[in-house]
Amino acid sequence: MTALLKIALRAIQRNKLRSSLTVLGIIIGVGAVIVMVSIGQGAKAFVEKQLESLGTNVLIIIPISTTHTSARGTTGTITLTAEDAFAMEKECGAVSYVSPGIRTSTQVVYGNMNWTTFVSGVGPDFQTIRNWQLESGRFITQQDANSMAKVCLLGQTVVTNLFGTMNLLASGFG
Repeated sequence: MTALLKIALRAIQRNKLRSSLTVLGIIIGVGAVIVMVSIGQGAKAFVEKQLESLGTNVLIIIPISTTHTSARGTTGTITLTAEDAFAMEKECGAVSYVSPGIRTSTQVVYGNMNWTTFVSGVGPDFQTIRNWQLESGRFITQQDANSMAKVCLLGQTVVTNLFGTMNLLASGFG
C-alpha cells in the first residue's frame, strides 16, 4: 500500500500541470453539480409557492359562452350563473366554498396616474378559496356582497403604480 502511495505522489510531482488541471476539473465539475441542484431546488420552491397561491383543492369552472350568429351579428350568452354556483355548493357535499366571479381588463385612474389591470368581481369566500393573505385592510364580507357595497381590494402592483408610497388606509381610502 505504501509503495502505491509513493508511486502516486511521484507521478503527481512529475506532472504538476496535468495534476493541477485534473484537480481543477474535479472542482469545476462538483461546483457545477452543486449550482445545478441549487437552481433546481429554487425553481421547485418557486413553483410550489405559485401552486400554493392557488389555494388547496381548488376547482375553477369557467363557463363557455355560446354564440349565435344572425343577420344582426354575433351574440354571446354565458351558460352558468351565480345561482348555479351556489346550487353546486348546496347540492355537492365535496364543495366547501363557492365564489362566483367575473373578470375583465380595464384602466384604473387616480389623479393624473392610470394603470391597465384586471378587475375581478368575486364573493366573500374567494380569500379562503385562494388562500390569500392581505397586507392591510380587509377582504370583502358577506354584508358587502348582500348590500352590493362599492368596495375593492387593490393588488400591490396597482397600489405602487397609482399611489406610490402613500398609506391608503391612513389617507381615508380604507
